[in-house]
Amino acid sequence: MKKVVVANLKGGSGKTTVATTLAAWWAGEGYKTCLLDLDQQHAASAWLRRRSDKQPKIHSLNLPTQRSGVTLSYALRMPHDAERLVVDTPAGLVGGALADTVRGAAAVLVPVLPGALDSDAAARTVSDLLLIAKLGRHSGRLAVIANRVRRGTIGAERLQRFIDALDIPLIATLHDLQAYSHAIRDGLGLHELPKRRLGGERMAWLPLLDWVESREMEISAQTALGPRSLLMQIAGQPAVLDPTA
Repeated sequence: MKKVVVANLKGGSGKTTVATTLAAWWAGEGYKTCLLDLDQQHAASAWLRRRSDKQPKIHSLNLPTQRSGVTLSYALRMPHDAERLVVDTPAGLVGGALADTVRGAAAVLVPVLPGALDSDAAARTVSDLLLIAKLGRHSGRLAVIANRVRRGTIGAERLQRFIDALDIPLIATLHDLQAYSHAIRDGLGLHELPKRRLGGERMAWLPLLDWVESREMEISAQTALGPRSLLMQIAGQPAVLDPTA
């Protein structure tokens, strides 16, 4: 199984958009794909519920709420023949909890938006991935995505300078388009939208998809979800999350 984690401690950075688009792409390519929603907002799970049965199937994995009456083991049952796992992480995930979440991942993607606060959050996320998770700048497992970029703006130029300073591969520049909102609303991947809504944005994803698919590290389904203790903590909303995020 190939595991990909989308991480940034700041909420609203585009983690769910990246995770759902990647999951939809893999499912469309014929891979048996799972989407693990660790976010307390359950945005990825809501996207899956809106997804039509006519679209390629994606298996939902999410943390149960206390009111649901569902056990963690039941909610996280993974098909034995699953081939791809995409993890949508919550805001505020830092330190050892972040390191545990990315354990065994073939790729860790950090989407970052233009803006000083977004750069600060991305810098801290990358720092934890380098120093605590021990990924390494040139490990071939860590990459940055410039997200919601408006071409030719000062914000776009500043974001590019920030990413250059990180010295971590930039594998895609995604743009600020309504198509992403439409895809989330309709339970679709970006590539599943009518072509008239996409413009040239599909081409912006191709380097990202090629880079992720070329990562060779694989992990067993039994260990792909990470430590059970971490999942229980996130489900219970204790202090593994940074309350300032």
